Amino acid sequence: MKVTYNTYTTKQTKAAPLAVFRVLFGFMMLASIIRFWANGWIQTLYIEPTFAFSYYGFDWLPLLGNYTYLLFFICGLAAFSIAIGYQYRIA
Repeated sequence: MKVTYNTYTTKQTKAAPLAVFRVLFGFMMLASIIRFWANGWIQTLYIEPTFAFSYYGFDWLPLLGNYTYLLFFICGLAAFSIAIGYQYRIA
């Protein structure tokens, strides 16, 4: 039986496995971000080192310093909104 692209993309499937994955992924990411914050790994791994490898072409881009905490906070909000399903396409 030959399966074409059109029949594959228009096939009806259940959304429950995707919803379970979304919830588990969101809470797993939130737990990881909380763990980094609680153990002080943000300061130790991202702010304190004086040398960090940079990507080619991004040598001019400085490190964030204490704004790294803001970045982790925003990632935590995005992970929580993914987990509860609040506008998860934006998050």
